Amino acid sequence: MYDILIKGATVVDGLGSPPIRSDVGIKDGRIVFVGKAEESGRRVVDGTGKHLMPGFIDIHTHYDAQIAWDPYCTPANWHGVTTVVAGNCGFTLAPTRRSHHDNLISLLCRTEGMPREALEHGIPWEWETFPEYMDWLDHQRLGINFATNIGHSAVRYFVLGDEACERQATDHEIRQMRALVDEGLDVGAVGFTTSFVLTQNDLQGRPVPSRLASVDETLELASALRGRSAGVVGVNLASIPQGIDAAERQLLRDLAAVSGRPVNWNVLIQWDSAPGVEDELLAFGHEAAAGGAQIWAVGSCLPFEMQFSLRSTSLLDPFPTWKQLIALPEPEKLAAMQDPEWRRRLTEDMDGRITSYFHCRWEDTFVVSAQAESQKRWEGSSVAEVAQQMGTDPIGAMLDVAVADGLNTQFLMARLANVKPGAVEKIINDPNVIVGTSDGGAHLDAMSDPHFTTSLLARWVRDEGAMSLAAAVRALTFVPAQLYGLWDRGRIQVGAAADLILLDLESLGWGALETLHDLPANAPRYVRRARGYELVLVNGRPALEEGVETEEFSGQLIRGA
Repeated sequence: MYDILIKGATVVDGLGSPPIRSDVGIKDGRIVFVGKAEESGRRVVDGTGKHLMPGFIDIHTHYDAQIAWDPYCTPANWHGVTTVVAGNCGFTLAPTRRSHHDNLISLLCRTEGMPREALEHGIPWEWETFPEYMDWLDHQRLGINFATNIGHSAVRYFVLGDEACERQATDHEIRQMRALVDEGLDVGAVGFTTSFVLTQNDLQGRPVPSRLASVDETLELASALRGRSAGVVGVNLASIPQGIDAAERQLLRDLAAVSGRPVNWNVLIQWDSAPGVEDELLAFGHEAAAGGAQIWAVGSCLPFEMQFSLRSTSLLDPFPTWKQLIALPEPEKLAAMQDPEWRRRLTEDMDGRITSYFHCRWEDTFVVSAQAESQKRWEGSSVAEVAQQMGTDPIGAMLDVAVADGLNTQFLMARLANVKPGAVEKIINDPNVIVGTSDGGAHLDAMSDPHFTTSLLARWVRDEGAMSLAAAVRALTFVPAQLYGLWDRGRIQVGAAADLILLDLESLGWGALETLHDLPANAPRYVRRARGYELVLVNGRPALEEGVETEEFSGQLIRGA
């Protein structure tokens, strides 16, 4: 007798096969039967009219801290994700020394938009080495499968201390870091990640440690993957979104060569600030593949938009005067925002320039919420409309609203990128692209994109017809599973782990951004709810039913090869 028998569902196997109506039997956490079942089960689920598919795998998340207090990694699990990969962008919580805890918190606060108070109250720091961290994870209640990379910046801090943000490493220090990466991979890290993004800084304004690494250092650490049967090198490139320059193209090729493993770079999006760059980047992927290099772009299927307040944001870092303003203590900041000379400098600094994360299109920048009753009238209006009604310029209007609201106003920068359907369709269908970049667990003050899985199926498959259902499910399951060496996941086959989703494709969708105060210290975060997911199984046990967690805690720590 099966533990669970799902009868009559339309099975999308993850391998790209045409969907077929079938029964699926599950026992002891594994798929043991696919076909027309004659036996029954302790629990029988009617899948008539529903689609059954493997659980989704989200390869680019930052749930490193959140897993300490949220065993389900919400909202990823709400959107059908049964396995998350953390430790991206070079940021991990291990290895670490006690004296470096604040350094790692500073990176996550500034670069990944996590509330400092939540990290200070929520991370238990019961480890120092990467093996100790993995053992700690192994003893946690997990409602979702959890895998992690080992991060360059954490390794640099461990060896160089505070100088990690100031200088290149010596040969001796590089050897020490290489030993740490080897140790992490030996105990199950699924990859090594790093970042060179020019806007990534800590709370003191210093570059994240990986930005100070030489090419030789980065290649030596990536070479720790050579000879292993699985593992990935993850890279955030400096020149995105303007394209990948010649030096970065060579770096990607060299990383693939020295590691002998796939390399993924983040992130491939259609940017208005760089027209046509997505075609150039896709062409590079084809060229690299033709040369034998396994180089994958991590691409997004979502329109890119971010919320921000003038109390604290990194979106304005490319504008020096704005960056200086945001860094001021709050009383000084409020005074500066009302000072005519400061306003003149702020206006000149921005002056209609387009950056990666700020487009200065005031008709596409909105007041989302305000706390002061006097400012609530602007909610839902664009900054351009507010300026017109106030009889002032848009920058002045934004400053006036923020000051009058005590810096509590939330603004939305809409239509930043991925707004041209044809370009997005090319990205998600390209054979050298992994669909992802949810950044789940990060940017909690600006966005919530773990619903990319739901969007791919509901918008791009069901509504737009831009991709077949079989191809989309394969992109969310089998492809990332194979890339990261999760050999028994990502497919509906006898013997595979029973990570499964039963959903109603017609009702599948997601909600608007909403604020929850459910982080440690009651800190806030943005989330988007899901609809249409009727049953989610993790290792053969119900983890989510009708959108509600079951407290089965059947997730596992997944160790790499």
